[in-house]
Amino acid sequence: MGGDGLSATALLRPKKEECDMEHNDTSARRRQRKRLRLMIDISALVLAILLVVLLIVQATGKDELAGIWSDDYTIIEFNGKGKGVWYRGDEVERFTYKINSDEVALDFKRENVQDVTYRFGLDNQHLALADDDGNQMSMHPIQ
Repeated sequence: MGGDGLSATALLRPKKEECDMEHNDTSARRRQRKRLRLMIDISALVLAILLVVLLIVQATGKDELAGIWSDDYTIIEFNGKGKGVWYRGDEVERFTYKINSDEVALDFKRENVQDVTYRFGLDNQHLALADDDGNQMSMHPIQ
């Protein structure tokens, strides 16, 4: 062989520093992939938990007016999810409703029935409704 004293296998073998650098690069990439996978797993778990909570709230979440309320002349049924029925004598009116703070807005399906917004209060299982014209109703729940 040549006069420098190196064998053929020594020439073909990578230097220790090169092996250490490759090993460090591979370890760093491996750690980076593990961290990325962990972040993806955590994100997926959080998303799944939020979805379950949303489904539970949507399935069981009824508003505070949910139920059937009555006075001497009127029965109002709130389904707890924005729909209801108003009974007065032989009249039956279907409506949708929205609650905003202490007000409930009733939007009747039939166009010839005037929509109305009531301020409401719940006290000891009684529902008090008052419109802008000063009309008031005090209702109790029907079991």
